[in-house]
Amino acid sequence: MRTIGRITKNSGFDGAVVVRSESGIMAEPQQGEPVFVIIDGIPVPFFIREVITASPDTLVISFDDYLSAESVASLKGCEVMTRDEPEEEDE
Repeated sequence: MRTIGRITKNSGFDGAVVVRSESGIMAEPQQGEPVFVIIDGIPVPFFIREVITASPDTLVISFDDYLSAESVASLKGCEVMTRDEPEEEDE
């Protein structure tokens, strides 16, 4: 898996979070794709409802089924990862 960044804070009241990377966002997830939030050392899948690129090192992500600031408050400081792109097979 590849690190996207860390959740630094909530964004607004609809359950969105701000994900920042010190080295810039290398892998931007797409709507409907899962990302993995590392909670107590375990990668937990969260499906993306919406993703906005706020700057080269910042994403604002909303997750399916997390619709309030309270529902994502415990995720602050967690690492966010994505699967490595599958290698294309030669045909």
